[in-house]
Amino acid sequence: MKNEEKVKKAKSNETAKTAKTKKNSKFSAFSVVLLTVVLVALCIVSYCVIQTVRYKEYTDKMYYYGYNEFYSNGKATAYKKLSNVDMFRVLIGSLNNTTKLDRLALVEKTEEMTEDDVWYQTASKMNLALRILDEDMDKNATKINAVITAMRLLDSAVGVDVEKTTLNMSANKLEKFAATDADYIAMAVTLGLIENSDSALSNKKIIRGELNKLVIELVNKYATVYYKDKYLDESGNIVKNDAYIVTDKASLPSNEKEFPYIVSSVAKNEYEMPLMVENEKDFISPKELFKDFGKLYGQIDDTVANYLEKIVNVNYETITETKFYNDINRYSIYDYNRDIVDMYVDYVIENKIALKGKVEMLLPVLYYSGERYNVRAKITIEVLNSTTNKDLLFGDHGNNVEYNGKEITMYVDIPMSMSLNSKTLYVEPHCVARRLVAKTDSVKVEKVQGGVIYEENK
Repeated sequence: MKNEEKVKKAKSNETAKTAKTKKNSKFSAFSVVLLTVVLVALCIVSYCVIQTVRYKEYTDKMYYYGYNEFYSNGKATAYKKLSNVDMFRVLIGSLNNTTKLDRLALVEKTEEMTEDDVWYQTASKMNLALRILDEDMDKNATKINAVITAMRLLDSAVGVDVEKTTLNMSANKLEKFAATDADYIAMAVTLGLIENSDSALSNKKIIRGELNKLVIELVNKYATVYYKDKYLDESGNIVKNDAYIVTDKASLPSNEKEFPYIVSSVAKNEYEMPLMVENEKDFISPKELFKDFGKLYGQIDDTVANYLEKIVNVNYETITETKFYNDINRYSIYDYNRDIVDMYVDYVIENKIALKGKVEMLLPVLYYSGERYNVRAKITIEVLNSTTNKDLLFGDHGNNVEYNGKEITMYVDIPMSMSLNSKTLYVEPHCVARRLVAKTDSVKVEKVQGGVIYEENK
């Protein structure tokens, strides 16, 4: 009996040991799996953080300029993969300087087509998809394809004139590219976008952060973010705007952080003239306002410039009450009082006033003072004839404005309001001289409402 009990006890102990071993083994296996999952998760998070930090400067600019909207999900997230179709969308939109990407589509979407189909066919019609097949549109984009696409677009949209660097690349490596692509590769080498070696021709995949960097570097160099890259000269001929984004620290204004970008067509001191703050709590800087209003720059330029040009170009021999009223009224947020307009026209004729003026809009100096939107302009006026030096411009009446000399230059921040039924800004009725933001001996007014109030005007 005793032996049987010993055997049973031994078997029981052995069973317990086996169960414990299995339990420990399961626990160990679970620990290994858990540790692996944690390490993988940490690696992924670490990778995302590193890419976010590395491309933060460029990603932030993508949002400032509104180019993030060109990505299919509207996000320029640096660590996300980049598909070929998104590469096309972002480069086509940003380098053609538009906020309405759909306007650039060269095919009309049908019920059978997806958005990817639209942009693949558009890219094909633009000769951008020479090396990418329809079925590859969803696949990851490569750096060399992104660079070639960018250079092709710059050539057509901006007209780049870049010296072609002699390539130190193997002939057999270049054979897989079209002849014109080799030229674009040489231009990209000159611009420092890729290295002058065979490694640049590899099919290395890129992420959105890398495309963000490429876009912003090209935007800065060729000022494609500047909404008006072409303008008409006095003869009506299209002239390319040679303005560029200023990056040289010595040339940047002291308040550069207040603006979305610094463009060379606006002088350093024109940025540094004070902004008008009427309500500090609700004030919105040009940089902040650009996120939502950058797409309105063209409309604002046309509206304000046309309004100002009407009032700085008057001639007593040709002015009529009806025409002048119609000319200024279309750009104003409110209808002008016809009696006031008629009174000014009579004043011009009576005092034989003839003015020849020029208006330069100084965008991106556009901000919200806390009460109204303001855009900066430079006005130069030549007084061709006048028997008086007072109240020469429409809106001056009642403000006792004196103009001294035959050549007058004014820097002014013009107030605007938004119409209720559309996102369109119009000029608020005002006296231009009371919106001065820089001192001038040419103009004297009792009170200035702009950013500067002169001692002699107080």
